[in-house]
Amino acid sequence: MKKLFMKRLYTIIMALATLVVSANAQSLSVTNIEVQVGEETALVVNLTGGTPMTALQFNLSLPEGVTLATSGDTYGATLGTATDGHTLSVQPLASGDLLFILYSMEQKAFRNGELLRIPLKAGSTAASANGKLYSIRTATASAVSHPRANVSFSAKVTEPVQPVDYKAGDANGDGSVNVFDVTAIVNYILGSPSENFVFKAADVNNDENVNVFDVTRVVNIILGVDVAAAKMRHVAALEGTGTMLAVADGKETNLVVDNATRYIAMQFDVTVPAGQSLDVVNLNNSADHVLSYQQISANRYRVIAYSPQNACFEPTEGTLVSLKQADACIEDALFVTADGRCINMKVADEVTGIAEVEGGMDEYAIYNMAGQYVGNDKQALPKGIYISNGKKYVVQ
Repeated sequence: MKKLFMKRLYTIIMALATLVVSANAQSLSVTNIEVQVGEETALVVNLTGGTPMTALQFNLSLPEGVTLATSGDTYGATLGTATDGHTLSVQPLASGDLLFILYSMEQKAFRNGELLRIPLKAGSTAASANGKLYSIRTATASAVSHPRANVSFSAKVTEPVQPVDYKAGDANGDGSVNVFDVTAIVNYILGSPSENFVFKAADVNNDENVNVFDVTRVVNIILGVDVAAAKMRHVAALEGTGTMLAVADGKETNLVVDNATRYIAMQFDVTVPAGQSLDVVNLNNSADHVLSYQQISANRYRVIAYSPQNACFEPTEGTLVSLKQADACIEDALFVTADGRCINMKVADEVTGIAEVEGGMDEYAIYNMAGQYVGNDKQALPKGIYISNGKKYVVQ
């Protein structure tokens, strides 16, 4: 086998020595390497452009911190798609480098593309160094080049990326879960995250979003409530939606929500006409809750309300939130229920606001939002939301 190899090598060398120079043969390039300590990778040699070559030889000098991944006749190196029945021979040199020879006894040309893939393994310490292909000789079917310029490549060996250790709910990363984390999450939702905000810790329910639901989950952690069960309920609850009413009276927009479901927190966006602002937002009959809002874009605001005790909003037959803006549009509303569900709320499509009831409803049965019949006496209606003749009405 060795005699056969030497005979072939001698044939190739003699052929190279007798051919004329070709200055426009295919170009060699080598991919740079970035690998973690102890991991394996590959050095890839590519061919592009120029007159197709039929034979190639080069010496490989590996960078510090990287070694050959395997041993054997070809050290695990494999020919790529640029070859066509070519033969690969690899020989170690006295310097520790390797001699690579690629040739075809039928003088077949290389294609452009991946020529060779050499498996390598990173050492046990981080390092950055350069390697090279040198003493490069190439042959075409009718010509041979002079030794070509070296082809260098870089190798960067890095330490493994350590997973970030965080505690669920510890949104500010100080190692504890407390009211400061609630504030950190609220600030993030309102578009003003702190520099030390930890998204993964704030995303308590692991849905890749941080919103008012996570605020209530952090409150539960502080209060010692089982959060794992709440996560499961959240996933199922997102499949449904609820309905709310946004009623404008020419001066302000009032948000009315059905009282059949008890809510502990909410979040929604408000869009106002260009050039206008949202200056006042009031939360009615909810002394246990904190309401915050902030401008998040040119004419869009975000409103959030929650309770430090996860208390329910007080029952109200009228407006839950008042916006001092007549032309406000409420969108992307999210409400958290007392039993740990997260409901995507939609504004009802057809709403009529009435401050006083003036005829027109007597001939129709009237129902509240729970579906209960409340009669048809227009004078007996307390404040609230009602359905009559297929339409929703608000009595204020």
